[in-house]
Amino acid sequence: MVGYLMIANIAIYVPGVLFEGFDHWLVFDPGVMVFRPWTAITHMFIHANLGHLAANMLMLLHFGPELERRWGRDEFGKLYLFCGIGGVALHSLFYPNAGLLGASGAIYGVSLVSALKSPNAARYLLGIFPPVRAKYIMGYAATLTLVYIVSPVADGISYAAHLGGMAAGLIYLKYLGLNSRSGALVRTEETPQPGALDTHITVKVTLAQATEGSGVLIRSGGGEEVRLTIPKGTVSGTHLRVPGGGAKKADLVGDQWVRIKIQD
Repeated sequence: MVGYLMIANIAIYVPGVLFEGFDHWLVFDPGVMVFRPWTAITHMFIHANLGHLAANMLMLLHFGPELERRWGRDEFGKLYLFCGIGGVALHSLFYPNAGLLGASGAIYGVSLVSALKSPNAARYLLGIFPPVRAKYIMGYAATLTLVYIVSPVADGISYAAHLGGMAAGLIYLKYLGLNSRSGALVRTEETPQPGALDTHITVKVTLAQATEGSGVLIRSGGGEEVRLTIPKGTVSGTHLRVPGGGAKKADLVGDQWVRIKIQD
């Protein structure tokens, strides 16, 4: 999805440069929104200039891929659009007479959610600077946005759209997204049932192992080394039953449960 979004933004930017007036029907304008409702979406795919486009695409590239791997393409796409519309909504309240273009609202929202889900993930800005943790980057971005919102500075940037995108991201994360506390889609393989002989362990895997599917060697509750298959698309919090069962006592056999935890 991140790749498709970047291609779409670049592809739509080019005719905007070549053909004067191309963007006219794509820019969001609060005053005529009732006659051009599609602009609540299309404004996210056009940009004022090459610097505007490059800054947004770099931010999307830094924060988008990891969140898409965690949530999946469809859920990521829903979040992106929801944040973009959130940006439009707040922009309309603050600047009812000003148009809006650019993907900043959507990208700020997605980036904030990504930082909340992986706060300590390293972000190599532009690939040349030392790594900075995601929580610090978005903490700075959110603070700067709030400062500009209350300041009299008018530099042509809709900080209200940035704030609206981040607010929409928080709303989606808390109330609309199918996510667990670990930041992954809720898809529990099985529900552990308590039993006297049951054993429970946690296995840590990488994001790539969980996304692509893999197998890990673990020791069952009965002391045997067995291979546990981690299905493709497994998410943090998933419980898997280990082949071979758990501890044994007389004719009774317990279950060995594994809780998958994805490492950032």
